[in-house]
Amino acid sequence: MALTLDSKRQLTPSIMELTFVSSEPVNYEAGQFMQFRIPHLNEILSRHYSVATRPHPTRFVFNIRQLPSPSEGVPPGVGSNYLCNLKAGARVDAVGPFGDFQLAKQNSHTQVFIGGGAGIAPLRALIQSELAAGSPRRCIFFYGARYEKELCYRDEFERDERLNYIPVLSEVAKSDEWAGHTGFVHETAMKWLADENKNTLDVYVCGPPPMLKATLKSLADFGVPREQVRFDDFGI
Repeated sequence: MALTLDSKRQLTPSIMELTFVSSEPVNYEAGQFMQFRIPHLNEILSRHYSVATRPHPTRFVFNIRQLPSPSEGVPPGVGSNYLCNLKAGARVDAVGPFGDFQLAKQNSHTQVFIGGGAGIAPLRALIQSELAAGSPRRCIFFYGARYEKELCYRDEFERDERLNYIPVLSEVAKSDEWAGHTGFVHETAMKWLADENKNTLDVYVCGPPPMLKATLKSLADFGVPREQVRFDDFGI
């Protein structure tokens, strides 16, 4: 399908929000992703990005982490830089949505979301969908970032009283006025988990590979049943 860029805004120093529209309605579930077709030199590359809002038939929001060149002579991220440099009105080809990173249905479990970085996109979509339900389940969201300025959608999450939002910063200087949680996000989540009934939780995890690996291991060590854990191993 062809998507047209409607608007974009800088969410954090490294993450851009892009909003596209489609002339044809699309049915999909929160947590799914689209496969963008990126022209590069003489070939077409595929890059996957999760939709960052609950489903809308013709409007799609994505959070793109723009990857700079890591060193001299090494090109920047092809897909992210192509998309972030598009102008309003530009068109791009996409396929999908795809993926099974979706909300658990038909239970009364506490919904636990653990994320970091651009992994916020599908988690935000899942949270929005759950809170839009007629009787939303208890929701708690642990989100990790390095610095306070990298907390995506902070105001939105803090405003909703139905969501227990717990941001965690991994790099805090003594001069900072941050009074919240510090360290690794999965460690803060595990401390909370220690007081919970592990059989009445559904856990959703998305973030950078090291964070994802550490979180899944901690959940297994704590005895959270594997069938109650869902994760999105997103790519760049």
